[in-house]
Amino acid sequence: MAGRDYYNDGTDGKLAILDLSETKIVKGGLPYIKYMGGVYTSNDKLGYAAFSGCSGLTSLTIPSSVTSIGESAFDGCSGLTSLTIPSSVTSIGESAFDGCSGLTSLTIPSSVTSIGESVFFGCSGLTSFTIPSSVTSIGWGAFCGCSGLTSIYVYTEKLPNMGSDVFAGCDAKKCTVYVPKGTYDDYWLSEFGYFENIVEFDPTGINNVITSNDAKELSRYSVNGQRLSAPTKGLNLVKYSDGSVKKVVVL
Repeated sequence: MAGRDYYNDGTDGKLAILDLSETKIVKGGLPYIKYMGGVYTSNDKLGYAAFSGCSGLTSLTIPSSVTSIGESAFDGCSGLTSLTIPSSVTSIGESAFDGCSGLTSLTIPSSVTSIGESVFFGCSGLTSFTIPSSVTSIGWGAFCGCSGLTSIYVYTEKLPNMGSDVFAGCDAKKCTVYVPKGTYDDYWLSEFGYFENIVEFDPTGINNVITSNDAKELSRYSVNGQRLSAPTKGLNLVKYSDGSVKKVVVL
């Protein structure tokens, strides 16, 4: 796998798809990085620079037991296009996905409470992302340089604590931010006010939505912002290719 070795030197490799869903990360053993006095693994954590520079990696499934994604864990993984973050993760560290320009969409699990500084810095290929209701803080420059963004869905009714320049370098005119009904003023007066288009929506209600006859389903979410791989019992929010969002009940 192309990345960095024990001494932080660049390496060559061809591994592109990695599924670690059943992997268990434990504390101990030898350091996986030699410099900086040695960097060791910790229980249920993807540590500092764990996959830094793995530019050939295109698809990754993070272990289902991981609770924390460390600083610069995927820094420079420019080829990464598919990423599955498990619902066990509660925090995403500084610059964790810095420079992952191949990512196009991302759903942050409803378990995450904090998004660190510069987490998605320079993810220019990212076109949409969802912030669940569980998030209480977003660090400085978290989405700085995400110039391809066209939509942001925010499910938290209470405005998160935010650093500065969270969206610097994003397209203020092209991207639309969807916020819970009744929260427009709070979001407009915050870092989200960087964007010209802020639209309220009801994340829990069921409304009649008109879609074009040839509109195709693009993605599906639960009411707390968790992306769904298939129709799931309860209220589902379905996004279509014509830009509409429909709320449906699955029995």
